[in-house]
Amino acid sequence: MATLLLSHNHAVPLKQAPALSPEDFTELFRSLEAQGWEVVHLGHPHWISKVSHPDQDAASMGQAVAEALRSQRRTHGCLVDYAVLALGGRKDGSGSSGSPLEPGCWGVDVVETPNGQVFLDSIGWTALSAARPSDGVFSVVLEPGD
Repeated sequence: MATLLLSHNHAVPLKQAPALSPEDFTELFRSLEAQGWEVVHLGHPHWISKVSHPDQDAASMGQAVAEALRSQRRTHGCLVDYAVLALGGRKDGSGSSGSPLEPGCWGVDVVETPNGQVFLDSIGWTALSAARPSDGVFSVVLEPGD
């Protein structure tokens, strides 16, 4: 079973996609419940939602999360002409006090940005991911037109 804690980085103009409240962000993933997912709103300032599935790995879940966000945005009338990313890292060390991210769980930043590669370069993703075990990190990048 994989468990992902999701945060949201909304970096596109409001005219392209309105900002989402934490509750609305969580609701975007309710459609996955029909496929056996558990979706929980956390109420944490950074980690907004927790999603889990008994039979999927973290990278597959990250792909599904990115696709669900893009699909729901389109359903609500947004022209999704920007990138949607899901950048995940497994928590391997001890947990932080007060954080719901526990060892073995995945922290996933779900990003809406004009250009996926520019965003990845701006955060130094290549170096960040290279410093992690290969099975402890994933990235999903859905560019416009994908």
